[in-house]
Amino acid sequence: MCYNWAVGCLCVFAALPGFCQEKALRGRVVDEAQKPLANVSVRAKHTALETTTDARGVYVLPGEYFAADSCMLVFSYVGKRPEEITVRPSGPAGLPVVVLRDHSLALDEINVSARLNAGSTNSSVVIDRDVIERYPSLSLNDLLNHLPNRPIMAPSVQEMQNVTLRAAFQGSAGNARNPQQLNNAFGVAVIVDDVALSNNATMQGRNPGAGLGIQRANIGVLPNEYGLSGSASTAGGYSGETTFGGIDLRQIPTENIERIEVITGVPSVRYGDLTAGAVIVDRQAGRTPAFLRVQLRNNATSYGFSDGFSMGERWGDVNVNLNYVNSYADNRDKVKQYNRVNGSLIWTNSFGSENRWKHTLSANYGKHIDGVRKDPDDPLSTVVKYDNWNLGLSSRWSFRPSAGFFQRYGLNVSYGTGHQVTYREYHYNIGFVLYTDAVESGLVEGQYDTGQYTAIDHVDGRPVNASVRLEAYAPWHTGRMSHTLNVGATADYSANKGLGRLADPSKPYRALGGNYTDRYYDFGLVVPVWNLGAYAEDRLQATLGGRPLNGALGVRWDMQNGHASFSPRTNLNYRWSEAVNVGLAYGLSFKAPGLAHLYPGPVFNDVTLLNAYNGKAAESLALLYVDRFDPDNGHLRASRSQTLELTVAWQRKGHRLGANLYHRGNRHGITTLTRHEYVTLPVFEATPVPGQRPTVTVVGEREYELSRNVMLNRLVSNDRGIELMYSSPRVAALATSFSASGGLYRTYSFTNTPSYEDGLTPSGTAPTDIVRGMYTPRPFVSYSSHGRVGSATHLPRLKLVVQLTADFRLLNYAATRSWDIRPTAYMTRDLQWHSLQNAGSDHPAYAMLLDVIRTKHRESNAQSNFVSANFHMAVAKELGKRLRLSFNVFNFLDYQPRYYREGMSGIVTPNGKPSFGAEISYKF
Repeated sequence: MCYNWAVGCLCVFAALPGFCQEKALRGRVVDEAQKPLANVSVRAKHTALETTTDARGVYVLPGEYFAADSCMLVFSYVGKRPEEITVRPSGPAGLPVVVLRDHSLALDEINVSARLNAGSTNSSVVIDRDVIERYPSLSLNDLLNHLPNRPIMAPSVQEMQNVTLRAAFQGSAGNARNPQQLNNAFGVAVIVDDVALSNNATMQGRNPGAGLGIQRANIGVLPNEYGLSGSASTAGGYSGETTFGGIDLRQIPTENIERIEVITGVPSVRYGDLTAGAVIVDRQAGRTPAFLRVQLRNNATSYGFSDGFSMGERWGDVNVNLNYVNSYADNRDKVKQYNRVNGSLIWTNSFGSENRWKHTLSANYGKHIDGVRKDPDDPLSTVVKYDNWNLGLSSRWSFRPSAGFFQRYGLNVSYGTGHQVTYREYHYNIGFVLYTDAVESGLVEGQYDTGQYTAIDHVDGRPVNASVRLEAYAPWHTGRMSHTLNVGATADYSANKGLGRLADPSKPYRALGGNYTDRYYDFGLVVPVWNLGAYAEDRLQATLGGRPLNGALGVRWDMQNGHASFSPRTNLNYRWSEAVNVGLAYGLSFKAPGLAHLYPGPVFNDVTLLNAYNGKAAESLALLYVDRFDPDNGHLRASRSQTLELTVAWQRKGHRLGANLYHRGNRHGITTLTRHEYVTLPVFEATPVPGQRPTVTVVGEREYELSRNVMLNRLVSNDRGIELMYSSPRVAALATSFSASGGLYRTYSFTNTPSYEDGLTPSGTAPTDIVRGMYTPRPFVSYSSHGRVGSATHLPRLKLVVQLTADFRLLNYAATRSWDIRPTAYMTRDLQWHSLQNAGSDHPAYAMLLDVIRTKHRESNAQSNFVSANFHMAVAKELGKRLRLSFNVFNFLDYQPRYYREGMSGIVTPNGKPSFGAEISYKF
């Protein structure tokens, strides 16, 4: 149905008026010294076609680039401020010379904030180099503070940094993670230099089937398990693992980022394997001055060097970047640390007749040391490691033929590998250990060992990701409408060659719960996964009612884990008036399950049937029933999202206002659910024999319950909301411009399966006691709203910018809709189930179960929402042409309100203490 709708749109808009021009236009690009600039990107806005300048700074545009009566050309070059000009095909063939100027605070006009609707889609938010250079940042995540309806956080690398887009989530405690939040982060594509960074092959952490689920499978550490009393630490638990979630943005440095585009709505069909949006990063590639950057923060130091130089007209340009970050959670003890080393090399070369061939080779290396070191003053202190290194290689080719239907061909090939190590120690001092190392189901004899030992979580992963994209672009026309056709195909490969989960059953981790135990699991047994895709997209330009209409209409086909899907996507933008643009977008998208979803490994339940221990292993005997469960997750299919959004952009006399109104339905999200099976096992009785092992007699049978934690596509959520961004022109008398942004997100979510409540009669012994209740799915509703207002004072003569921002938390509330929950069955202590399908409130069990669930959620929902504010300052100053100083302060007023939540323990302090950061940048 959606596919037919998209095809119908194509047919309707193909009949709209427009015209094409076959005349080729020629232009030239120079720098401020009037020297020609080679390899400048020249792109026709609202199309997928672009060209580059030659060594003389000259570019040539064929007539197919132009729509109706005008076309906007965008000129961009590393280290330069982008420029836009309007080209009229009916004018002269020679275009005006375009001058690209260096990014500088001496320019009269600079971008002081992120821009809405400035990218490739209606909902794109663009953060360009002007903004990046003024805010000292440690990672890509810090720059996403500029997104609307997102709280401003102090730059830090001490927290896991997964990005989520356009959703509100219920909070979690300790090391637990919200499955809805994990699915959202997993569905955000992070694309660097047109290469998607994949988390599909990551398998770190424990087996989610061992009583933990995906929300607790991460190996974590709590704040009270390390450091000094009163240390600055995470409010909940910390884990450096990203399994089941998104890319850790801490691994992406910002020194050589030229531009960031965040697509929060409907992306182009070029981008697959996503459900929640995309973060697209363009890095510097080309000739730039050498820069040395040093950044100091409360708990971190960062050093960066970058340089872009030419190797001659024949060999092109090379850009190199080096970065080092050293950070501690608390400088007093330096126990919890995060260190990062990054290096990249980008070689760009154009060659062949009229530079028709272009090749970009990228090599990236990163090493991260993350975790909690052993306290030298405490031999039993916690030790946690989340270390890894990664290597990425990509080769991007572009060819512009001299004739033919297709005007440009592209080939992208990328390969990435790495080594991930998770390690944690647990110290135990108990009487004894009873264990078995059996790996098959059945009755076995247990073994005894000492109770004084160190258990170790050790996971060794070596993910491998590779991808290929082949695509072509062609301009064409229908009547008076111009089109740019983009067709392509993709193939993605994921594997993990790591040693796996290196468990030792004789030294068990005792917090798995129930009868779950660990065994060694070799990741080499995991079958690699191929995901295939193909797409076609038409970017059209026309006029409707004498005003420009731009659109992108496309469809994508994917084969993910053996399941095929079709994704129609549409972005339309129409100039309603001289001041107002209106956009409408609709699209489907799919995200494939990762290797950790598909191959979690076998799950072991060791049920103790007899434990006759007298303190001497040689005179003791234990009998265990080993239950091995091998989950088959081949049934898992890709999660799906369906998005509809309306955008409005208003611009007049320098005032800009943008609004996005959206609805996104998410289906088939992946989570872990518990099912129960029952097995009848013998009951043993031991008779002691002095100096020998006891004799054993079977005295009966007993029924046992075995839990099966399985992964299913059962998460459902509906996200709705609005985003707003405003910017004013500079008030000349004050040399100041103003901005504001904010929004409201509402998420309604549930797991489409029955929910359970256990432990309802913990102290009873009667077989008819109700011990478990079954209910209808448990729905949650979450709200999130943040707003900010800011001012930017720009003094070009002084090369100075001062920005003040007030950040407001307006709404952050989550509740269980307990009035929608109904009991459907209950289990008694004798493991018998009793249906309540036709029961009402007059049924004693129904009334009891209903009261239990409503009382529980009435207490948990009794959280008073509160409004809070925070205040930040940023200053940037250029000294001469080479030195730039940047300084920012998070919570510069040291405003730290405290709130008490009724019904909840503890005090809420939404604002952290002031965080200072300064950066010195020197241009050679």
